[in-house]
Amino acid sequence: MHLRSQAALESPDQQEIHAFWSGIGKPQFLYTPPLVRHPRNTKNQNAPEHTKVIFSSTKSLKDKVFQSCESAKT
Repeated sequence: MHLRSQAALESPDQQEIHAFWSGIGKPQFLYTPPLVRHPRNTKNQNAPEHTKVIFSSTKSLKDKVFQSCESAKT
């Protein structure tokens, strides 16, 4: 294998980059965050607590804004 003999001469960092660009494997410094569902999806009971809190607080805020708009009309 030409590619392996070439990789043996390179430093570990160069090997990682070379392996990434040739599609052999992903280097360790690439981080992909875990998938988080959209906070508005209330059916998802497994959502992290902070998304539920944000969702409930924005809902109450919208209600307050709506009420103030309604009272301003009259």
